[in-house]
Amino acid sequence: MADVMLACSDDDWDFDRPRVIDDMQRLWPSSTYSAEEGAVDTLGQLVVRDGDETALVELLTIPGGLGVEGDDRLVAEVLAALARTQPVPADGSLLALGWAKRAVPLTPATKAAGLMDAEPA
Repeated sequence: MADVMLACSDDDWDFDRPRVIDDMQRLWPSSTYSAEEGAVDTLGQLVVRDGDETALVELLTIPGGLGVEGDDRLVAEVLAALARTQPVPADGSLLALGWAKRAVPLTPATKAAGLMDAEPA
């Protein structure tokens, strides 16, 4: 089970959270979103389902921050989809922490297969 934190070293960049929800629900129609009313550190959670696999995407309030946890293959697919559908920085400043022994930069060219080949954390 993967537990990944996404963070961006570019303070001017952030996820388009409504677009994250829309894109994930378009790619995985059985996904469900729940807003977290009154929470300090999270706006809500998106549960992505693909067959028997599940990934939880936590939409954090910190700029450039998301948490993704769940089944490894689906988490890799979600990370690659985020890198593909969001206007992520091409310079590698968006990092997946906790996926591999070293931080993994996510760029528009990131593929799930490449993430699966990374040295495990």
